[in-house]
Amino acid sequence: MMKKSLLLLLIVVFLLILSSCFNDDRTSVLPVEPMETFQINVEHIGERDSFMSLINKSIIGVDYDARLRNEYSIYRYYFETNERVDIGVIQNFSMTYGRPVVSNDFLYLFVAAYENNIIVNNLYSINLKTNEMEILFTNDNSITVTPVSTMSGNLYFLGTNTNVEENTIYSHISKLDDETKQPLSVINKYKYDPNIGDIFVNFAAYNDELYVLTMVKENNETIYVVDIYDISYNLTKRLYLDETLGDIQTDQRITKFYVVDGYVFIRTTGQGLLGKIDDTKIVSVLVDPGLDMAFNAFNNFEENCIFYVMRTNIHYVLNLKNNTLVEKEWVYDDTRVISYILSDNEGYIIHNYIPEKSGLMLSPEIVYAEW
Repeated sequence: MMKKSLLLLLIVVFLLILSSCFNDDRTSVLPVEPMETFQINVEHIGERDSFMSLINKSIIGVDYDARLRNEYSIYRYYFETNERVDIGVIQNFSMTYGRPVVSNDFLYLFVAAYENNIIVNNLYSINLKTNEMEILFTNDNSITVTPVSTMSGNLYFLGTNTNVEENTIYSHISKLDDETKQPLSVINKYKYDPNIGDIFVNFAAYNDELYVLTMVKENNETIYVVDIYDISYNLTKRLYLDETLGDIQTDQRITKFYVVDGYVFIRTTGQGLLGKIDDTKIVSVLVDPGLDMAFNAFNNFEENCIFYVMRTNIHYVLNLKNNTLVEKEWVYDDTRVISYILSDNEGYIIHNYIPEKSGLMLSPEIVYAEW
């Protein structure tokens, strides 16, 4: 029974990580502003390719046809010069968290693949100056879906290990050692069993602090909180989600977790939730079933971040200096909707298409806009 309990708990944690209206006076919604864009030539991009990140007017993409062969084929497309550079191919692909981060001119991501019928989870680095890829180390954590983030030029990632004999799950935040290129645990591990302890679900770094989305048991109730650790890895504050955001704990799995300048974004399998940190609470600001936040691999939002409602043409820019949310004008006909948006500190790309009743994406296009 103890081993079955551990297995069920491990499955829950895996799903939490895999799948990991403005109503206050601080943020205001402004009228629609015009949007200047140019369409990206997709001659060297497959219509069904996926894209991981926007890097200084280039896109890091994954070849769709290669995925059909269980290959994870990564390339970089410079859309100003219409040049495609193939970076590398990972054979026998299994899974990836899919949201890499940039630190010191390197792009880092975990990709799991099969080796002799065993799933091996490797941390890859891509040199953004040379477009060369290499394996840094193999992660021996029990869960292969590994969120990563950066703080003060260092790479951090979430790890989870299990001990079947003791019926426990250990979760921890580790740092990549610059010299050895091996992981170093920097936050005390939390032990979780059916009756006591906490477990890390996801995390994000921002302004020399680590924000860790944590599943805890308080007053005989399992809830989510956000624990904040300083640059010395001391726990400084625990944030509680308000009633609207707290609904995620009952019937939805967490797929994304971002923090930016006093705001927290959580994407679940059922909805997107934007909240604002208010002392020890995270107060709901915007909640929508289709709400998502444009991914920024640089993790250092200088002035703006962008939100959008999937499968519509509604999207907003949150200006972090004046705390205003601006709805951007949609310059295409209303038959086109947003698939996803990626951003960096220069601008953002919008992948959009014409939806078909069968669910197919017709005439996909990519446009680029500067902030």
